[in-house]
Amino acid sequence: LLGKARWQRGEILTTYAIMLVASGIPSFGLVAYLLPALTGFRYFATPENRWDKLFFQYVPDWMAPRDVRSIRGFYEGWPEKQALPWADWAVPLAAWTLLALLVFGFLICWSILLRRPWADHEHLLFPLVQLPLAMTAGETRGRSLPPFFRNPYVWLGFVLPMGVHSLNGLHFYFPKVPEFSLAVGLNEYFTGRAFSQIGPFILFLHFSVVGFTFLLPQDLSFSLWFFYFVFKVQAVLATTMGYNLDYVENYPVQRFAAMQMLGAFVALLILFIWSARNYWKAVLANTFTSRRLLDDGQEPLPYRAALLGLFLFGGLMCVWWMQAGIRLWLAIVALLLFLLITTALARWVSEGGMLFIQAPFRPVDIVGAFAGTPVIDPRSLTNLVFVQRVFIFDLRAFMLPSLLDAYKIAEGRINRRALLAALLLGILVAIPVSYWSFMNTVYRRGAATLSPWFMLVSPQQPPWIITHILLNPQGPSPSSIVLVAVGAATALACGAMRARYIWWPLHPIGYAMGPSWPMIQMWFSIFLGWLAKSLILRYEAARGFQRSRPFFLAMVLGEFTAAALWLIIDVLAGKPGHRIFLT
Repeated sequence: LLGKARWQRGEILTTYAIMLVASGIPSFGLVAYLLPALTGFRYFATPENRWDKLFFQYVPDWMAPRDVRSIRGFYEGWPEKQALPWADWAVPLAAWTLLALLVFGFLICWSILLRRPWADHEHLLFPLVQLPLAMTAGETRGRSLPPFFRNPYVWLGFVLPMGVHSLNGLHFYFPKVPEFSLAVGLNEYFTGRAFSQIGPFILFLHFSVVGFTFLLPQDLSFSLWFFYFVFKVQAVLATTMGYNLDYVENYPVQRFAAMQMLGAFVALLILFIWSARNYWKAVLANTFTSRRLLDDGQEPLPYRAALLGLFLFGGLMCVWWMQAGIRLWLAIVALLLFLLITTALARWVSEGGMLFIQAPFRPVDIVGAFAGTPVIDPRSLTNLVFVQRVFIFDLRAFMLPSLLDAYKIAEGRINRRALLAALLLGILVAIPVSYWSFMNTVYRRGAATLSPWFMLVSPQQPPWIITHILLNPQGPSPSSIVLVAVGAATALACGAMRARYIWWPLHPIGYAMGPSWPMIQMWFSIFLGWLAKSLILRYEAARGFQRSRPFFLAMVLGEFTAAALWLIIDVLAGKPGHRIFLT
């Protein structure tokens, strides 16, 4: 910041960390899925779909608003001069806010336990924090700009995405201005029968992904795009052999790939726990004995508080779910699967620099594949589907990776315990502000006129999932179990080979990401980042990498600056719909 009242680096980074951790709450992290889900199942119910007969009786009165006028006003708009129907929302919002706080507390405790082995022992890169650290590093020495912005390579990297997105923004408003297409669909070029089931195949250029990929180890960046094609080859071979490849419901990922990804998730969690076994023994000793094998004075919380808090919040989450009608065994299974999925996805961000992540499976899918859907009674099924829609279905903005990034930002610069207090305050402010902003916008304009995905498509998916499972019970899937085992074995083999042989080129994270929705969007940009780094290291060695690094970081800054600029322009012009990112 310029001027006499210049902020210190720690203040800037603390503010950034607060915004980073709280930013998911108004969108994918809580509100954008929660409120439409609580109204949509009643609003979209019809005599034809019979939702009221199939599962309405299983939804507790305190879980969702019931007033017909309030629900209709949510989608169709509310009289301008009337106060919003907060009374109908008071109890459901209080109940779900309690669950959200328990989930956030669980993730905070788990993030504290993950920080040391990932940051201090394995020295993960945490690619997403490299840009803010670079932008704020160094002394200005009386100058108005930090050293990062005085590097000419920075401005070259900044101008490239800024110029392309500005050209496309002008084209959005003035179609006669030429457009630089950043997306090319490739499916139309693969028309033979063998390619009929390869799934979405898109070449999309994200400058920011290219920039972050340049920071990654080459085996990881290579594996991310390489395994994407491995799964495409599997689909071609399966089609050639006459198999019909079905998709995981509500995800653009085929089931055979999703089950292998699940196995890889399990394997990587096993590898992580085993590699850090001495650390976990020390944490247990710190918690349950008088011995202090680990110094936790610099951690956001003492290990004893973090571990006991993890059990406490996890237990209370299960109690909440049981009060909603979910059976104890299923609540415990769902909690363990939540821990598995969130840990794996956080690892993808902390080590792989993924801008967004997603796992194409939910607890209901996994339990159904291993034990059959009839083991889930209708009441448990109904309420677990709603819970997983809000907290597990789409984790691209969940809190755990942001917490770990915040701790990395604080390293040697900010007191972590003071930072945690600031992060908690940010969360507590973000929740009510997000509720008010969302409700005010939706009721004044009508949800039916807003985002088709969040307001129309997403709230209808949980009822359809419940209906499909109730009317079409399925037994265990032996093929899915075999594919999970194959995925686990492959990931374990990659991890073992990578630990034993320095020349081994395949990283298990690349296999675990598979053909997920993030990889569908980012594979080509990851390939470009890997190619650029490979060429620079080959011909310019480490010196060339260090000289080029600001250029690629600036590509990230340029793309995000362009996104912010055109978002403001679109709002002021009253013309939403201009998209820079595919999703």
